[in-house]
Amino acid sequence: GMAKLKYINGKRKYSKNFIQSKIDMKKKIKFVLVGFGNMGREWIEILKQDRFIQVVGVVDIIDKNLADATKILSSGTNAVGKNLQEIIRLTKPDAILDTSPPFNHTKVTKTALNMDCHVLGEKPMSHNIQEAENLIKLSQMKNKIYMVNQNYRWHPMLQTIKKYILNGELGKMHTVSINYSQNFNFRDTFRYTMDHPLLFDMAIHHFDLVRSITDSNAKKVYCLEYNPSGSRFKNGSCAMTIFEMDKGVFFNYQGSWSDTGHNTSFMGTWKITGEKGTIVWDGIDNPQVKLLRSNKIITKQLKSRIKPNSNQKDIFLSELKSSLNLFTNSIRRSVVPEAWCGDNIYTLSMVLSAIESAEKRIPVYTTI
Repeated sequence: GMAKLKYINGKRKYSKNFIQSKIDMKKKIKFVLVGFGNMGREWIEILKQDRFIQVVGVVDIIDKNLADATKILSSGTNAVGKNLQEIIRLTKPDAILDTSPPFNHTKVTKTALNMDCHVLGEKPMSHNIQEAENLIKLSQMKNKIYMVNQNYRWHPMLQTIKKYILNGELGKMHTVSINYSQNFNFRDTFRYTMDHPLLFDMAIHHFDLVRSITDSNAKKVYCLEYNPSGSRFKNGSCAMTIFEMDKGVFFNYQGSWSDTGHNTSFMGTWKITGEKGTIVWDGIDNPQVKLLRSNKIITKQLKSRIKPNSNQKDIFLSELKSSLNLFTNSIRRSVVPEAWCGDNIYTLSMVLSAIESAEKRIPVYTTI
């Protein structure tokens, strides 16, 4: 088996002197955006709204995207081009925001870290656990932050649920069940042709959320992956997955990108059970809680700072803002953010282990 590199301890070990930032609090943080597809276009709006950030360059390989980027940036200091190293040399950014296609993430991150930039990247870190470990080592060697944008973590309702659970309100945690189903029409086409699209591109969010709210990591997984007739995907648009986590937590996941009707929200529908009670959440409205108190069942609602039924797009944009703020604050303060690479590798490990189980059709112990 592989060496169990415990980055969790690393977080404590490195957070004191891991990053020596040279960024003056009053100065703008200079960003280069890599990838100007759909996600890149969402991100540039958020970057431009932040008065402590300056976008100094955009990298893409498609001419039309570069032309669009030039129009959006429209200031003398900006550089757009196809070669990341060139643009970094030209613009000397503090940080790279990587929204390139998934198979490029490792290469982009490696280049950026080697050229002394912090990195905020889209998931997944990599398609390979060793590569991910190498990126963590590189970020530590270079004293740079590499954070993965797990934007679902910053959903206000999810944050409320997490505080409630980690506060001990449900007592010892037992079971988390998520049912996610959509038939979403993607503008980017890479998901239709990639292998394991649901697990790699969507379930990775839900797996990460379960780690976050229960503060536990996966030990073992059994996964079945399938692709129903009528699916627009090459393969793997559906999966059923059972995880045994540490701390006595069990996690049951059913996900689909090929369902017809009765779709869930992007968050999915949740049932979370501990010794003292159960939370159910439809991913949209206020979560409902039933608690056992001195042999009586008490019902209550959890509320967050957003209204239930808020526009999903607004919530999504607020998640991106939260992610960006966490990243820039970490750079300014020289601390390791919650969703840094050394934590995120445990989420990647859940996905890769689920894929291995689906391919071998047997339960698999996680590698990390």
